[in-house]
This record gives sequence, C-alpha cells and structure tokens, in this order.
Amino acid sequence: MHTSSCVTDIIRGLQESSSCTALWETLLGMPGVGIALIRCDGILLFASNEFKLHFFGDAQIHTRGRSLLDLFPREWAKERIEFLGRIESEQERITVREIWRGRQLLTRVGLLPWREEGRPIACVVTRPANAGEVEGLEQVVNSSFVELGDLSVLTPRELAVLALLGEGLTLKQIAERLHRSFKTIDNHRASIGRKLRESDRVALSRLALEAGLTLADASLKRVNYSGN
Repeated sequence: MHTSSCVTDIIRGLQESSSCTALWETLLGMPGVGIALIRCDGILLFASNEFKLHFFGDAQIHTRGRSLLDLFPREWAKERIEFLGRIESEQERITVREIWRGRQLLTRVGLLPWREEGRPIACVVTRPANAGEVEGLEQVVNSSFVELGDLSVLTPRELAVLALLGEGLTLKQIAERLHRSFKTIDNHRASIGRKLRESDRVALSRLALEAGLTLADASLKRVNYSGN
C-alpha cells in the first residue's frame, strides 16, 4: 500500500472508531503533545506539527515516507528502531525518556492494528516533562543518548552540577555529592552562568528543573541534531 493511502486509511479508521475518535482528536488538540505514526522499520508515516516542533524545531519540515536514519543522528535513530523492534516482538507498550534539544521528553509508543508493506505501525505520543515526572511511571526505557541543544556548551561536569542545582542542592551539598571541593563547584557554577548567560543560582536551578535534567544525563553519549 502506498504510504499516503495507508496513512489516510489509518487516520480515517481512528476517526470512525467510536472508541478512538475522542482520544485522537483530544491528543491532536492538546498543546505540547506530539503524535506520529511510525512503521516498525523506522519509516515515518505521519507527524503532527507539535511532534515536528519537539524533534525538529520546524513544523514545516517534510517527514512523510522518510526514514528515521535520514532525519536524525544515526546512533539515536538506530536506538529508536531497536525500540520499535522490541515493541513489535514483545507486543508491549513502552515509555521512552530522553533529553532532546535540551529538554526532557516522555514518549509513549504502542502498536496499532494496521500494517504497511507488511510491517506493523506504531503510534508515538510525546510531550515535554519537567524533572520528577518520570517517577512512578511503568515500563520506562531511558535513552543512551542526549541531544542537549543550547546546553551542549557545558562540559559533562558542568552539566552534572546544573542537574544537581535542579534537584535543589546547595553548592556545598553538590561538592559532597561529587566529591569535589566547594571552590571547584563554585567555579563550575560560575562557568555555567557565563556560558548560559545566567548568573543567578535560583534561575539556573529553575532552568535545570524545566529541562528535566538528571545526574545520569551528564555521563550519556552526546549526539548533535543539526537540522534537515
């Protein structure tokens, strides 16, 4: 089946199903919630404007029929295709937690009862999330990569300090946590302020909280999305 026809049939099916219509329309209309339909071999069949804004920063980008491998950093895309393969083989839903373009995203992925070119199609629902929102969620899979956006100017140690500021720790507590001197941590804090053009510690803490940073993010491999 041609990709365009397949997507049209799926969306029509969702709209005509009494159990799905309200959910589909609600999700499409919710600010900040992005929706995509992705074939389990990584072909993007449909992406809402919100989804495009989250991942590309551009609602006008053409994505239909394109592979994740062509749209995103290769290692990151291969990990997403592995997630889709897991969903296909185990018939389960998962929630992926990641930092993308400097902001934590939570992405719920599950199979739909349709196929395209013999492969199952997954419905992907993603939204930004502040720090702490992951707690209590089931079947959360953490990405092995981070795309830090404007935060990419920070070193891994500076990112760790920023994440701990977001947890509400004082500089003294951060020094104890990271086994460094207070002066070293204060120097990191000053460097973070210069790079992000924000010297106020409370403001930096709020920035980290809104980004959803955790200490573990500082040690993850970085990828760079340069646009398509």
